[in-house]
Amino acid sequence: MSDLLSQGLQSGAGLAAEDARKIAAAVIRWGAEQGHAGDRYYWPCQFRELSPGERQAAIRSEFNGRNLNHVCKKYGVGSRAVYLALHNR
Repeated sequence: MSDLLSQGLQSGAGLAAEDARKIAAAVIRWGAEQGHAGDRYYWPCQFRELSPGERQAAIRSEFNGRNLNHVCKKYGVGSRAVYLALHNR
């Protein structure tokens, strides 16, 4: 876990190896202190920075009826999700 986090911090955030290692260790230590040792978590195929509600609001504001493919690609959703966002206010 430490190696994975460290590599992600180096390649994803551009941190130096030693800094990434220290941050990874701190995150793991924090998780253990919070009682998460031994827990299993789902690792999504695609990280999304927006919550589902935020994503729906962004889709509603950006979709203009002619840019379906662009909106789908930008938010990593299918056309059904776009139309559901439009109708689920």
